[in-house]
Amino acid sequence: MVAAAAAAHSVSHAASHARHYRLVGAAAAAKRKNNRNQSGRPSLLGRCAPSANNVSSANASSTTTTTTTTTTTSTSYEEEDPLLAEIAELEAAATSAIQELEQAAVTSPENMEEEDDEEDISALAEELENFKLADLRNIARSYGIKLTGNKSELIERIVAFTEQQEQEDDEEGQDDDDDDDDVDDDLVAAAIAEADAAVLAQEPSPSLEHTTPLFKFMGAFTGVDVVPAPPPPPPPSQPQPQAGKKDDATPSPSSHLPPLFKFMGAFTGVDSTSASASAASSSQQPTPQPQHEFPTSSPSASSSSGVRFEQVHVDASVQTSGDGIARMQMELGPYSDALKHRHHLYCSMVHTLSTDEGGLDTFSASGYERFGLHQVGEVVLYTEWAPRAQQLSLVGDFNDWDEQANVGEVDSFGVWTVRVPASQLKHGMRVRTCIETQEGERFTRIPAYVRATAPEATGKPYLDGIFYNPPAEEEYVWQNERPARDGRRLKIYEAHIGMSGEEAKVSTFKEFKEKVVPQVAKLGYTAIQIMGVAEHALYASFGYQVTSFFAPSHRFGTPEDLKELVDSIHGHGMVAMLDVVHAHASSNTQDGLNMFDGSDAHYFHPDPQRGYHSDWGTRVFDYGNRETLRFLLSNLRYWVQEFGFDGFRFDGVTSMLYHHHGIRWSFLGGTSEYFDSHWANEEAIVYMKLANTLVRSLLPDSWSITVCEDVSAFPGSTGAVATGGLGFDYRLAMHIPDEFMSFAKATYEMDDGAQFHPSRVAGTLLNRRARDATVAYVESHDQAMVGGQSFMFALVDLHMYDGMNIDSENRFVYRGCGLHKTIRFATLCLGGDAYMTFMGNEFGHPEWIDFPSEANGQSHEKARRQWSLRDPSAGLKYAGLEAWDGAMLDLETEFALLGRCTVTRVDDETGLLVWEAGNGELVCVANLKGAHLYDARVGVQRFGEYNMRLDSDAPGFAGSREGEYGRAFASVHSDAHIPWDGQDCSLTVHDIPPWSVQVFKLDPDTERSFIPVTHYEHHDDSWASGGDYDYI
Repeated sequence: MVAAAAAAHSVSHAASHARHYRLVGAAAAAKRKNNRNQSGRPSLLGRCAPSANNVSSANASSTTTTTTTTTTTSTSYEEEDPLLAEIAELEAAATSAIQELEQAAVTSPENMEEEDDEEDISALAEELENFKLADLRNIARSYGIKLTGNKSELIERIVAFTEQQEQEDDEEGQDDDDDDDDVDDDLVAAAIAEADAAVLAQEPSPSLEHTTPLFKFMGAFTGVDVVPAPPPPPPPSQPQPQAGKKDDATPSPSSHLPPLFKFMGAFTGVDSTSASASAASSSQQPTPQPQHEFPTSSPSASSSSGVRFEQVHVDASVQTSGDGIARMQMELGPYSDALKHRHHLYCSMVHTLSTDEGGLDTFSASGYERFGLHQVGEVVLYTEWAPRAQQLSLVGDFNDWDEQANVGEVDSFGVWTVRVPASQLKHGMRVRTCIETQEGERFTRIPAYVRATAPEATGKPYLDGIFYNPPAEEEYVWQNERPARDGRRLKIYEAHIGMSGEEAKVSTFKEFKEKVVPQVAKLGYTAIQIMGVAEHALYASFGYQVTSFFAPSHRFGTPEDLKELVDSIHGHGMVAMLDVVHAHASSNTQDGLNMFDGSDAHYFHPDPQRGYHSDWGTRVFDYGNRETLRFLLSNLRYWVQEFGFDGFRFDGVTSMLYHHHGIRWSFLGGTSEYFDSHWANEEAIVYMKLANTLVRSLLPDSWSITVCEDVSAFPGSTGAVATGGLGFDYRLAMHIPDEFMSFAKATYEMDDGAQFHPSRVAGTLLNRRARDATVAYVESHDQAMVGGQSFMFALVDLHMYDGMNIDSENRFVYRGCGLHKTIRFATLCLGGDAYMTFMGNEFGHPEWIDFPSEANGQSHEKARRQWSLRDPSAGLKYAGLEAWDGAMLDLETEFALLGRCTVTRVDDETGLLVWEAGNGELVCVANLKGAHLYDARVGVQRFGEYNMRLDSDAPGFAGSREGEYGRAFASVHSDAHIPWDGQDCSLTVHDIPPWSVQVFKLDPDTERSFIPVTHYEHHDDSWASGGDYDYI
């Protein structure tokens, strides 16, 4: 009954202080969708449900249903464990007490204060004036209100929305302070209770007909018959290096599952029916929290090394088996138990976050919205997790760097809070954290959640933190909505802001927006993936040694400039992706996270073998540490909600997946390497599942793209989390550029380009698991970094300096241009389910990338893009290469080539590589040898007249042939089709230039199944002119 009393106090407190909570501590909470009443309708007048840590009012019918279900659930466990039955009875009593208090709050005037509607609306408008524009936008986004416009317009829309809500409530005859008693909710609650009782009353049946409704939904969603799984298997017998984990051998009944499982059902495979039955009992037991200014969930109590995963049992009736990918991929069958074990770890962590933190949504929001520096009224709060610190203070321009002027207070969780008058600490001032360790050592660091940085004022080679709190007039006003997923395929343009200009300097967000974004959209790309955004002290690291994870790099502009850039990308109909680095962090101490509180661990793994990456010289995160999870998941949420990013490329996933980080590891030991827990980092695997689940939940109606960079081809990387996969949308096909680069370098020394055998090209492009969605690309930034070169430069080498004139007949250049176009088009069509190129390589950018360093005299010469080379007025072949890139992307847009092409011929002797697309409507014929092919017959599905749609050797594409090329006709013989290449009919292509590809499109008006002719005659010797054809 102690729990019941505590929960009852929480209900009463939430009811009487909802407005105060919303305005003082929950500007961040108002951003999130979980501040809605039970009907899903948002409320802004203090009638919203309390946060996940409090108990929301429930309608009487739902309450009754929940009580019944909870009782049923607890009864089913009486015979298993008397202690569990006793606990369930106590919870039922607590639930009943809370329901009585909730009902009293609804019906008793002394517990719920009545307010006049007009006064309430007026008060709301006044209160909203105190919100910053960014917070208003987040509120509007949460409630589906249009985001564009200034502050006054946003407030007007929010108030109008609230008035409309009140009118609807009045029309329905509801009390303004009641939650929405929707009939649908009653029906759903009844169905949930019935389904839950059915699950608990009988043994799980292998038939899908006997599963709960969510399992039926999951089967349709994943393509797998998802039935209630047997109890989670024991861990595999291999050595378990994850020291510090706890095993909880006591099973937890389904009634203890938290509400988050309802939300995450589609991603985790957890049955929402049992979760719903337990929502009241689990949420009505508030977790003790430290007293912070923001009433959000508390960080876990942990030492400097962090709290490891807790082995919380998730009942079989609410858990999928988690080995669906083993049933879809036969080679994974022997590892079904390992997949189930990993899925169980994931479900355990979800359960823990739901129980302790209010759920994944609240947990991820409790990072950047609470930690770091925030102005709340007349006070700036600085909150930091530093459990090993003896003393922590905030120093900076505002207090003349006095280490004792603003000392913080610490709670039992190691969370420090410093309060500074807002009149002292102004926007743009420099700040640092001063820490005194338990050993008496004193030093300064940049706040871990700082949102802006700047070079150290005295010229020292490190950065300072900046208090970023711009006035409303300086905040960027968003103009465009996120692009909706509209059937377009993912075509990624990878870019680096700093090297995006032609001048030998660091370019900015604004320059990229003005000069690069429009051109990328014109070419036909659907996404721009931006590298090196998060602050990195070492510019030469290309952004892969991050020092401040929540601060856009100061080199490129302000955070508002980045918002403007992302908005511009959306305005051009493209999505914005961020290259996020969660595999490791800079080892810097002065301006990084390393040894932040004096310990060698903190956010990083305490084991020296696992906490350091020996090849990169960086620190590796401790994915089993609760606060590390909060930091990283909050970081993803931050970039999505504050800056509008639509997805992420996760860098260095191979390093995350394995304890050996993939260092000098060939991955030739077979499938067992992926599942041996001695090698695989299961804590990182759980983190990636959580990260993908979070991104999906944040962007349910948008692209929400996640791509993993993994060289090991980890099984199930793009599989659904519920089936045992990691949950990524795509995996980078990293073998393709490596293979093609090696072919290109070898080809340069040869005359006919023999290294690009059709069998080699096709084998490279088609070498992937059937169920792995991949991003195919010929080259990314990796291939051109120091020691490498661009694909075009590898093909042509020094001839690029004197042979790229548009009228040049240099054979090396002709071959290089031809292969550059042909291989890129083949990669687009055959290499995967998405396509990518790196900035400038679409037009064959020469040479390589080399960032300023002492070795090159701090030169920017090779850290820029020479856009003028592809200007048509320059008279160079680069313009034709870029034109080809746009033409092939336009063709993909029209015919959906990605992932939908079929190879019909691979002929190393002739050099022919042929494939079809568009259900046989397109036929693509590539010649990968150095000789013309005449009258080449290729098989086609459909009979009719084919028109040449694209010819890579046309003059406009830096080719050699003159004029327009005419038509090719299906050949017939003896009044019947001529079968070829396993196809019913065939096509004769009269002239295929070397190192080129031609695309033919069937004319639908000429398609027919039978033509009674024996041959055709051609009256014009010039194939280029098209000529006249007579059928005889």
